[in-house]
Amino acid sequence: MDEKKYEVFLLSPGGSVVDVIRVIRFYTDLGLKEAKELADSAPVAVWSGVARDHAEKRAPNLIDAGGAAQVRE
Repeated sequence: MDEKKYEVFLLSPGGSVVDVIRVIRFYTDLGLKEAKELADSAPVAVWSGVARDHAEKRAPNLIDAGGAAQVRE
């Protein structure tokens, strides 16, 4: 069992910041203002200390929303 913790790192919100903010809000309890500030502060770790499977599900959602993201160990 993989017990390592991973982080999803947002490199850039891309051209569609609104869609990236929606993804961030879907997976967190952040309000609109906080999610926007997080997206605008890229590059930044959006989720830290998550299991690999969670990280590998969330990063593609950010990418599909137009952002640039990667999973880091």
